[in-house]
Amino acid sequence: MAAGQKLLGIVWRSEAVCRTLLTLVWLYTLWSDVVLSLPEDDWDIHRDIRHRHGHAMTVTSLRGRPVATNFRSDGLWEELSKLGVSDPDEGLPDFNVDVTEDTEEVPTETEPVESTEEERMQVEDDEDLIHELERDVVTDNVTTEEVKLGVNYMLEFGYLPKEMVNSTHASVVKSRGKRMVAEAVRSVQKSYGLLATGILNPATLAAIRKPRCGVPDVLARYALSGTKWAKNDLTYRLESLTSHLTETEAREAIRDAFRVWSDYTPLTFTAVPSGRADIIIKFSTGDHQDGSPFDGRFDFHTGRGLRLAHAFQPPRDSNTYYIDGDTHFDADELWTLNSPEGTNLFQVAVHEFGHALGLSHTPVPGTIMFPAYIYKDNPCMHPDDKMAIQSLYGKDEKPNPIIPECSPLPDRCRRPEFDAVFQFRGELFFLKDVYFFRINQRNNRVSGPDPITHFWSGLPNKIDAAYERIHDGKLIFFSGNLFWLFEGVLPEPGYPQPISRFGLPVDSVDAALPWRPSGKTYFFKDEYYWRYDELKGEIDPGFPRPITVWRGLPTHIDAAFEATEDGHVYVFKGQHYWKYSETRYRVVRGYPRETSDGWMGC
Repeated sequence: MAAGQKLLGIVWRSEAVCRTLLTLVWLYTLWSDVVLSLPEDDWDIHRDIRHRHGHAMTVTSLRGRPVATNFRSDGLWEELSKLGVSDPDEGLPDFNVDVTEDTEEVPTETEPVESTEEERMQVEDDEDLIHELERDVVTDNVTTEEVKLGVNYMLEFGYLPKEMVNSTHASVVKSRGKRMVAEAVRSVQKSYGLLATGILNPATLAAIRKPRCGVPDVLARYALSGTKWAKNDLTYRLESLTSHLTETEAREAIRDAFRVWSDYTPLTFTAVPSGRADIIIKFSTGDHQDGSPFDGRFDFHTGRGLRLAHAFQPPRDSNTYYIDGDTHFDADELWTLNSPEGTNLFQVAVHEFGHALGLSHTPVPGTIMFPAYIYKDNPCMHPDDKMAIQSLYGKDEKPNPIIPECSPLPDRCRRPEFDAVFQFRGELFFLKDVYFFRINQRNNRVSGPDPITHFWSGLPNKIDAAYERIHDGKLIFFSGNLFWLFEGVLPEPGYPQPISRFGLPVDSVDAALPWRPSGKTYFFKDEYYWRYDELKGEIDPGFPRPITVWRGLPTHIDAAFEATEDGHVYVFKGQHYWKYSETRYRVVRGYPRETSDGWMGC
């Protein structure tokens, strides 16, 4: 009898063990479905994120899409407690999913942990590899500090894999470092529309010193991130605000930025005051627990503070998502509206919401999804952006969109009209929108259209006038009531500045003409012109005067330049140009003529 009872006890315990094992297998299967099916190289860090229903959770996350599952339900902890598990982490495979309510944050103090000798040696080895990469950079007229800036930029924004600076990859750096760095520099140059030489030069440094989106670059024309929302009607919630704008201003800027995308697609965006939302928007500083810390206000001189904002791509699983689609702005930036001063919230938000909808960066200048922030007086929907967003969500173009479509690529032979014309280092540049045509005056060869960013990065979409200053060879570009100063291809710090610095009582100029016979610069606007003394920095007395003083020239001109080779001034308006004699002070007989015939080789 005793033996029988003992046998029954063993069977009962075996059955309990089986039940326990079956429960563990069920839990492991549930966990595997959510986590193990995802690529290991996507496992990321702990993030403190905002749950769609309004309460916070801490989860071990995936890059851009945290591992957030129904593990949060009370039923799971009940199953664990049945197994005698007091610590939830003990009942899960070694992935450490820690989920906690955020009813009240209790700060914890941790003792500082001193680095071990092995860890210190690891850091030193990694620093040596960074120096190795810096030595591999081929440069042209840049300093050691600028090389460091360039390498750091390429590591931070995805042009060089960060694993390159891990000592386990030392052999790769030594054997292929030069080739990889040169290719990375070429990729950076392509991303900014520069000539892709693979040589780190001043033009490249000027480009990477610009404030930009914090999302790493995956560059291609018509670029998509690989995910999209499974629905067209999306909600968003503004969780926190910037101190630089009123709540009404911030909400209207966010609303208008979403409208840019809904005007060209079937998408709709609805703001919700609280609770569940598809896209959470907030202003944060520094490390805000999403794996992409902000870096403070932008500083041109140091190159610090480049990251203005970032957004996470749409969810891969439409039923399970958390930080996916969320958009964060650096609260340290000076956020403004309708002004090139500070950082324009509307224009940055349009770009970031592009990421939140599934778009990646593109190297095409003038696009919304160009990685660098460049203020635009008159933003427009570029064909690349329009094709990309419509390929994801379809076409549904509304009348009177909040921003119009951009002008098509200029054609030099189809009745061309130009915004500005100027000479620079023996070549002629004809500017139209974000492009230029270039004429080599030795052989009259015409090239283009090429992006203006090939040489001059950071200018707005439309240039009103430009000229090379006679006394120092510096370039000045005008757009609206602002002007930019360049030393060759390098932007001078502290610009743009208002054109009122010239003493001009106008809000824009039509043309700028440096004239060597007088050594002065002439500014044209509507029916008048002003003569400016560059050395004194002031308008000469007795100006403005009517353009009719220049016998035979039209009013409201578009551009003008002086051809030093033949002693004539050439003036452009619409599709025609006039040739003006510097000795006879009048338009030469037989003009105007068509620009396409006289200059574009058509």
